[in-house]
Parts: sequence; structure tokens; C-alpha cells
Amino acid sequence: MDTSVGINGSSIYGNNFANMSIAEIQERTLLINDQVAATHNLSLFSNLICIEAPKDGSGEYTSEQIEYILSCAYTGFTAAKSLGKGKKVCIHTGNWGCGAYGGNLRLMAIIQIIAARMARVDRLVYYPMNYSTELDGAIRWLSKRWHDGQTLQLKEILKTLFDMKYEWGVGNNT
Repeated sequence: MDTSVGINGSSIYGNNFANMSIAEIQERTLLINDQVAATHNLSLFSNLICIEAPKDGSGEYTSEQIEYILSCAYTGFTAAKSLGKGKKVCIHTGNWGCGAYGGNLRLMAIIQIIAARMARVDRLVYYPMNYSTELDGAIRWLSKRWHDGQTLQLKEILKTLFDMKYEWGVGNNT
């Protein structure tokens, strides 16, 4: 029997996870077997792609940092697409690097959306947690600049992001 695990990510994040007992983790997870998958139209096939976000930033992001972040996201998303072996790939992500490392919420959302498009990911599901306004702003910003079918040069994307003068936040010790 194939199995997978569903996780309530908002309560099992960062230091919360590190400080939980096995029983608490089990309470917040769901074992997904064939029967549960069929009932809820879920897939049992998952790949976990782990990408460490950049850290120790302060002030405005440099063009090198923005390029590095986009490269990391693109590389990870391309790996997920490759592991899908021709199947439709859906990536679930969130405020990558915006907790403990103090990354800029809007910039990190924009970069992940761009990276998913560059990697030709079929679907990107973004979990903004309590920051849906930032995600909405990122989507509005992108839709003004990048229409379906339009091709933008990577240099242009990177320059535009740099010119926005995004600033690092402060880590929240999660």
C-alpha cells in the first residue's frame, strides 16, 4: 500500500516543530493511504524539495542576492518538474525565508512565481499564512508586467526587481 502524509503546516513550522512531542506532531498530520486519497481526490505521489533561503541580509537587496534567490528557486522547481517525469507538477510553497531569515514577503513571492513560470511548473499553490495582502500585491505587480504569452528577458526581470528597492526585514526567530 502506498502512503503519504498530510501536514497542517501553520502549526508545524520552525521552532514550533522543534519543540513538539511525537504525539503533538501525530495530532497535526494525516496519514494518506489509497482509501483516503480516493475519498479526497489526493495524490499519493510527492517529492519534498528543500531549498534553504538566503539569510543574514540587511538594507536593500543587492542585484546579486536577487539573482541568487531566483536561481535557487528555479533550480528547485526545475528539479520538481524533472522528478515528475512528464506528469503534471504542482508545487506547494509559502513565505520562503521570510520567518527566521527576515526575507521580504513580496519579493520572495514574486521570485517564486517567476521561478515556477520559468520552470514550466503546471501549478503553484502559495500559502501566505497571515500575509495574503503581500501575496495579492505580488500577483498584481506581476500581472501588470508579465502577461500570458509575453516573454521577458531574464536581465529585464532582475533589473526591474532590483529597481524596486526591496528591503530585508528582521528575522522572527522561528
